Amino acid sequence: MRPLLITLIFVGLLGCQKDQLTFTGRLNVTFTNSSELTLGSKIYELSNLNYPLFENLAADSKGNLTIELNYGNYLIEYFRHDDLNGGNFSQRRAFQITPDKTTNLTINL
Repeated sequence: MRPLLITLIFVGLLGCQKDQLTFTGRLNVTFTNSSELTLGSKIYELSNLNYPLFENLAADSKGNLTIELNYGNYLIEYFRHDDLNGGNFSQRRAFQITPDKTTNLTINL
């Protein structure tokens, strides 16, 4: 009887531990031919494209960019060199962040 009581108490204590809630996820962006990037990238909430949440995000030397974001829908704006006009032009891509998951984007420049 005593071992059963100890087992029940032990199982009860383990069951009372709170699960860790996570509201963030990770974004990994890989820019192929990253030498074409001219300015830092911007990230917007999809519901508000007037004001970026993050600006001047730079990819590393291998063309990778990683950032932690709250769950939701976002848009990344990146800038590349325009060979025809000699300036820069922007392109955008939407993505979704899921809690405790990694979203991988590969962007061909």
